[in-house]
Amino acid sequence: MTDFEIGRIEPTEHNAKLIQYMSLVDMQMGGHPDALKEANPNNADKVKAQADKLDQHPERYAGAFADDELVGFIKYDDWRVDLDMPFTHGTERIDSLIRRYVRHDYSVKGNPLGIMGLVSDPRIVDRYPEVAESDIDEMLGQLTDQAVDAAHSGRYPREIRVPHHYNDPARRATASRRFETTGQSAVVFGMKQELFSRPAVATELERFAAAQDEFDS
Repeated sequence: MTDFEIGRIEPTEHNAKLIQYMSLVDMQMGGHPDALKEANPNNADKVKAQADKLDQHPERYAGAFADDELVGFIKYDDWRVDLDMPFTHGTERIDSLIRRYVRHDYSVKGNPLGIMGLVSDPRIVDRYPEVAESDIDEMLGQLTDQAVDAAHSGRYPREIRVPHHYNDPARRATASRRFETTGQSAVVFGMKQELFSRPAVATELERFAAAQDEFDS
């Protein structure tokens, strides 16, 4: 099989076009009604904006490469209130509104990390006939590991959340990394999606440190 290397995505026009292309295909698979308005590899402004994002926030992206060509990527960032709101109901939704509009706080309780994109290039199988579906699943799993590492890079581990549309092949990859459905679904990023979560896993030492911090305060 072809070996995939996981690493930083350089902010080149070529890489930006590939991300726009992969994002477009993913949105079309998810049934986004205006996918071309959101991602378009032939739109110079969108390509430039994507390259700028890669340049300004390289820590939010990781790529999978085959023969130095970008064939998959992950994007992750803080899971914000505006993303959380569609999945919440009742008093939880009201609480989110209060925190957003009264306190101007866009964070979510527990400060979870969100995976905003986990996509592979559908042309992989044409370019590399030896690559099996399981190989692509493992590549997406390795990209998911980058978000897991980011969620554990601070003093305390963080929950990770990822929305999947119903045709999303990345579901298998996140399932292999212990993500489970929350049973919640909503329209986010223009697509009907189901929310999955990987809980924060704290060691006994981390739990003791958290309890000590609470006692000290």
